[in-house]
Amino acid sequence: MVNGDTRESPVTEILRFATPFRVGAKFTADVTSLAPLLTGKRRLRVFIDTWVGPGHANGDGWLVDARLTFVPGRPERRPLAVVPIFDVTSFEVGDPKKPVASAVPPRTVAIPSDAGTVELRSFITGHGQGNLHNCAEFCAKTHSYIVGSTRVQKRIWRDDCETTSVQPQQGTWRFPRAGWCPGATALPWIEDVTAAAAAGSSLPITYEPEPYENTCRPDSPACTGCVNGVRCPYDDAGHTSPNYAQSALLVIYAR
Repeated sequence: MVNGDTRESPVTEILRFATPFRVGAKFTADVTSLAPLLTGKRRLRVFIDTWVGPGHANGDGWLVDARLTFVPGRPERRPLAVVPIFDVTSFEVGDPKKPVASAVPPRTVAIPSDAGTVELRSFITGHGQGNLHNCAEFCAKTHSYIVGSTRVQKRIWRDDCETTSVQPQQGTWRFPRAGWCPGATALPWIEDVTAAAAAGSSLPITYEPEPYENTCRPDSPACTGCVNGVRCPYDDAGHTSPNYAQSALLVIYAR
């Protein structure tokens, strides 16, 4: 959901998916909890990071269309508000000169005075390979949010790709990955943080991935830990920088 009128406007992430290898796909998700966003005239945007284009041997690119289906009825819980915390941000990890707090600084959000249940809803996926431990795509790490004085954490890993991905497709789609599978939706991490989010309060929220230093990077003092026979310089192929794509918001429900 685009919050503005320019290409640089911030976006609130509704759905995350990963394209399959050389086939099409269809993705669906229940976004009832995000209903407060889906009112009036709004602008939607989709982004696909791809290396193909017209005339490329692996295809011309992607054509995307989307639709929202509204089903009559009364939800079990009525969402009052959606409060963005972190817009979609991709940031490198493993380089001491690039602290995560600079890319994803802590935020403070206002909790409505009539708030009931409060849920933290986040997408986190890891990308990049050839690095120490084959991070961040092929290594499992624990990620945390400090909500007020409460820490919630989750090991971001997806080992069900063989049963959840679009089939048939080519490539390494069966391999487990950090929070995603080729040709599948990324599952949101949903955490009840009601106890930490008092109605009417100002709530500080900090994001922290598990500490990690990539010793297989171009400027590493000692080039060690590279996998798959790669060298320390990144090559946009078998060795790419380890990074996470992260977004988060709060869903506020009625009492």
